Amino acid sequence: RPMYTQNVNNKTVLLLIFLFVLTIELLIILNCCFFIKQLIINKIKIIKSIKINITNKHIVFMLY
Repeated sequence: RPMYTQNVNNKTVLLLIFLFVLTIELLIILNCCFFIKQLIINKIKIIKSIKINITNKHIVFMLY
């Protein structure tokens, strides 16, 4: 009888560990996706600001 409960406990613990690892991996993947998205957004912002700067310089140059 105690043997059986011990066995069930081991299985539940293994299951819990498995679920825990799975959730952590999912979180890591989500974080990576979010990080990459932020990087892309930042790059786009930088490119836009550079374009704006270039057009501003052109306008200033035209004014001179």
